[in-house]
Amino acid sequence: MNWTLEKAGQHFSELIREAAHEPQTVFDCNRLVAAVIDAETFKEFENWRIQREKCSPADKFAELRRLCLDESYSLELPDRCDRNNVFSESRNELSL
Repeated sequence: MNWTLEKAGQHFSELIREAAHEPQTVFDCNRLVAAVIDAETFKEFENWRIQREKCSPADKFAELRRLCLDESYSLELPDRCDRNNVFSESRNELSL
């Protein structure tokens, strides 16, 4: 349900009761200023946020390497070879 800021303040107890069933949004001058959710949903969000903050890309790559080792997976890389580099060739031509 959508609430105005004034009505949410006047009926705060009802707002909290309704939030147990579904998120309640609060607007001020047709601008969303708050969302009231049940405690369980908030706990899930907090756990997700904390988990997201502590996993850096380096952590994810370390986990990927560990999984590859556990599965005896190896990545076959083709031999490297030099390619023509148009930029370096044109730079040599533009000597000042």
